[in-house]
Amino acid sequence: MEELSVVGKPLPRVDAKEKATGGAIFGVDIKLSGMLWGRILRSPYPHARIHNIDTTKAKKLPGVKAVITGNDTPKVRYGIVPPFADKFPLAIDKVRYIGDEVAAVAAIDEDIAEEALDLIEVEYEELPAVFNPFEAMKEGAPRIHDHAEKNISVMASFHLGDIEKGFKESDLIMEEHFETQYVCHSPLETHTVVADFSQSGDVTLWMSTQVPFY
Repeated sequence: MEELSVVGKPLPRVDAKEKATGGAIFGVDIKLSGMLWGRILRSPYPHARIHNIDTTKAKKLPGVKAVITGNDTPKVRYGIVPPFADKFPLAIDKVRYIGDEVAAVAAIDEDIAEEALDLIEVEYEELPAVFNPFEAMKEGAPRIHDHAEKNISVMASFHLGDIEKGFKESDLIMEEHFETQYVCHSPLETHTVVADFSQSGDVTLWMSTQVPFY
C-alpha cells in the first residue's frame, strides 16, 4: 500500500498553535481608523407584511451615520447558488422568518448602533406562517415566497435504474420517516465582518465565512 505523507497521519492543524495560544486574528480584533459599527434590525415575526418603516428618530440620534432599509438597496435577489437566489439583503415587502433582516444602521460605536435600532418603528401585518415542510407543501398552505408554488424552492429529479424492477425483485421493501438532531459546527468566532474601503475604490474584507462572494 502506498505510503502517504498527510492522509492517515496524526498531523497537527496548521492553525492549531495560533488558536491555542490566542495569537490568531479574528474579525473582532480588527480596529481601523474612523471605523463605524453596524447593526441589523430583525423581524420578531415568522411571516408578516411590512406596511411602513419609520427611521426618522434613528437618523436623528447623535452618532448615527446611516440608516437604510430595503428601499435603499438595488433590490437584487441573492443566494448561495443561482437557483436559490430568493432573498434581498433587507426585506422589501414581507419578512419570512423570525430574524429576517429589516433595516441596518451604522454608528460611531456599538451602543449607539443598538440604541438606534430601538428607535426604528416598523408597522407589520402578521400573516399565517408554516413551520413544517410537509404542511408547507400541502394545497392551500400559506405561501411564503410568491413565486414558489407549494413553498418549493427548487425541484431536482434523478432517474437511475429500473425502480419497479428493483421493487419486484426485493425481499423487503421498507418505508419510514426518520428525524435526527440539529447539527451545527462550533466556531471560535460568531458571524462578523469588517470592511475597509480605500480611496481607489478597493475593499478589503475580514470575515468569518467560507463564501465571501455570497
